[in-house]
Amino acid sequence: MIKYKISLLEDAKSLPGRLQILNYLVEDKPEAKLDVLVALQHRQCGVLRWMVEKKLLDLDSDVKSAGLSLANFRFIKRMPSMTLGSFLCFAAVEYDDLFSLQWLCETHSCISAKYEGMNLLHTAALFGRIEIAAWLCSTSAWQALQEPSTHKEYAGASSVHIAAGQGHIILADMLLKFGCNACDSSNKGPECYAKKAPILTSVSFQRDYKFAHDWARDRSDESILDPDHAKNITKLLQLMKKKKSLKSLKEHIINTHCLDIDLWNQSGFFTFDQVDPNGMSYGLIVDKCLSFHDRSFAVWIITFLTARGKEYKKEIFWSETDRFGFRSNEKRLNQNDLLLWAKEESQQMIVDALSYCLIQNVECVDPQNDLMFSLPSMGTSELSVYLRSKLIWARTLVAIQSCIRYESVAAVVLKGGNPGELARLINMYEEVCSLLNTSGIFRAAKDETSNQLLLEMDMISELKKAY
Repeated sequence: MIKYKISLLEDAKSLPGRLQILNYLVEDKPEAKLDVLVALQHRQCGVLRWMVEKKLLDLDSDVKSAGLSLANFRFIKRMPSMTLGSFLCFAAVEYDDLFSLQWLCETHSCISAKYEGMNLLHTAALFGRIEIAAWLCSTSAWQALQEPSTHKEYAGASSVHIAAGQGHIILADMLLKFGCNACDSSNKGPECYAKKAPILTSVSFQRDYKFAHDWARDRSDESILDPDHAKNITKLLQLMKKKKSLKSLKEHIINTHCLDIDLWNQSGFFTFDQVDPNGMSYGLIVDKCLSFHDRSFAVWIITFLTARGKEYKKEIFWSETDRFGFRSNEKRLNQNDLLLWAKEESQQMIVDALSYCLIQNVECVDPQNDLMFSLPSMGTSELSVYLRSKLIWARTLVAIQSCIRYESVAAVVLKGGNPGELARLINMYEEVCSLLNTSGIFRAAKDETSNQLLLEMDMISELKKAY
């Protein structure tokens, strides 16, 4: 299979003609610059061999003297101290050029090359290069390539752990079948690395790692909280059972981070209703908190959970998602829905903002869609209605805040808008920011969008001085 795949990577019929063109460029157009990395990016081993035969490349020379650019590399960020041949091996792995890698290793003995503690098999695992890893496993260097990495981010991990941590589970399974060591230097298996693979955001086309988490659960059979984390959860339950003060409960939750979703993810819990062998689940703990004491603590819990952690992780943790990590059957409230709600709730500031002609396309997810509202203590109770209203209020303000961008304000000025319109936008933005900061909801969720809004707020302030 590998030999057949290699035969497809290079068009032998067209190669001679292309080499004639290159010969012409080199001999008659000395100003033409040939970049060997471009050849590797397009998997042109024939061109690589031709450059070596023409002595345009010295594979035994120091790579630093070759004048190559690292701009298009994802892994190699600093020019290493190694031969050009060894460097091109790592480039071939990143660009998935198996043919060139095989030729370099077999003709220039580069298979033992290392870059900052990573060998070629580690790098293949990092990028999920299944065919390259299969070829490396078939070489005489296989045993040596199984050594743990000493790279600062993957110290102690072998190739199977690196592959699992990047979500390349097919490659991880293959490496395990080929006899790769299943335990890292700390005696952790690949499932521990797969559990920490990032979770897909619901708003971008990034990799979906949910399948990696499922693979980790299938291998480990059960998810168990870290001992210290479990101890803190137990203490929280004891504090509620003993009916301790709200101050004590809040301090415990804040100081121990026991309800932080990231900590539960690290223990293999990726949804609120996932249960460990002891019957423990995140949803169960939150439900006990919501049913404890009075409404003020319930509101604080919901506010606290809403304001902590990355927004997309909370969405996936609390929402029904399809196999790609996207919300299923999501109900959204459009601007008319929100305007009607604001009128019913006598939220005059929101009514004014949503009625303003420059505020358009405001919408948000209906909190009722979050499975948090399916907890027994919520149901159709007065508490559920109150919390839904509170979250709609906060999400609407965030949506309005996103509409009042610096670009919108500048557009008013460029179109000859009067200072009154500009002042209204600025005052509205400041009022929204003040309300959100005072409420604490979403205040801790600092993503790129909110950071950009803070920057734009400074620019809006400058405009305010001018007008």
